[in-house]
Amino acid sequence: MRTLATRFLLFCLPVFVGLGLMEYQLYRTGESWSADRIAERHLVGDDFMYFRFRFGQQFNVDKIATIQALEPDILILGASSVMQIREEIFAPHDDVMYNGGGLIQGVNDLVGFVDLIEDGTVPAPEVIIIGMFPRWFDAEHQGNNWLTTEAIEADATRDFYTRWAIWRELLFEGGYQRLRQLPNANTVVAGYEVAGIGEFTLTNGEGFRPDGSTTYEPHLIQRYLDDPRHVDFHVPPIIDRFKYEHDEWTRTPELSEDHVEEFVQAVANLQAQGIEVHVFATPFTDELVEFVANDSVMAPWWEEWITTLDNELAPLGLKLDAPLSPSSLGADDRYMWDAIHASEVFITQVLLEQVFANLPEDSLLTGIDQAALQAKIDNAVIPLMFELPPGLRE
Repeated sequence: MRTLATRFLLFCLPVFVGLGLMEYQLYRTGESWSADRIAERHLVGDDFMYFRFRFGQQFNVDKIATIQALEPDILILGASSVMQIREEIFAPHDDVMYNGGGLIQGVNDLVGFVDLIEDGTVPAPEVIIIGMFPRWFDAEHQGNNWLTTEAIEADATRDFYTRWAIWRELLFEGGYQRLRQLPNANTVVAGYEVAGIGEFTLTNGEGFRPDGSTTYEPHLIQRYLDDPRHVDFHVPPIIDRFKYEHDEWTRTPELSEDHVEEFVQAVANLQAQGIEVHVFATPFTDELVEFVANDSVMAPWWEEWITTLDNELAPLGLKLDAPLSPSSLGADDRYMWDAIHASEVFITQVLLEQVFANLPEDSLLTGIDQAALQAKIDNAVIPLMFELPPGLRE
């Protein structure tokens, strides 16, 4: 019997060794670090970037854990189109701001977030700024529905089936060799010259900053420096996704009254919690605005969503203006990364025009030096960034 058990263990030993080596590489690079560990890193106060590759974009887990840890006074909510908002533009309150961009992919996600505040799962901030996106109000768009108590605790780094799939990738698709070639987590990554955590960040030099905002890959910045014009780097370009209804980018003639009602009620519920709420429509390129204006389906739909939401939010003391494009503020599309993602420079200008210009007298945000902020915008090194990453400076 003992001999049989010994043979079985010897037979399994290579499997255990292999799994151990893969787990070591995942941990060594920070790829398998839990959301709680990433959240704890935010409390240290040093500069870093993180972005996983194999465990997916679990913003609902990672960013909620960070919000719980940091308890920010100023919180940005929206999709990826608000991820460029930096903490520095909220000085002297920059140390109490967090960018929750990516959390809200539809109205039901905002409803879920409000529920998390109301039941005490997420600490209530003093100010919430919501960057709105028109697709949220499409009758066929449902969002992710990933801000439930169960969903925010479903950390993929602790899920066996996710790990099983990753082990297969590492073993059969060359992933293990790629991981082996990467440096350890917290190694300084080229370009931004800060500590990197996670396979994507260590590979591409891009990730989330401690304030929740996102960086862009250094080679994209270098491309602009070499050829300073607007080029959408996505494949296919986002403007083409609108034009040819690629993936989820379908044109719709139907505004959902239910989505509008749910959104307005969610905002009202936030206000009922004593939270100061601001809303704005995230900007678009002039190219996209021109396309929408001349499209027989999208033109009336886009005008309707703004007019309807503006009317419905008015009783709450809020105003929603049409999305700005660079030319509306005397700029051009070089101030946009792509059709729907503004640079940190341009989205700061949008906040000045559509949020900071309409503050209540007792708002925490009145402490922001708007003149200094405008000077910062005017003196930006390039339209995409206030300052170049250290590794790209001459």
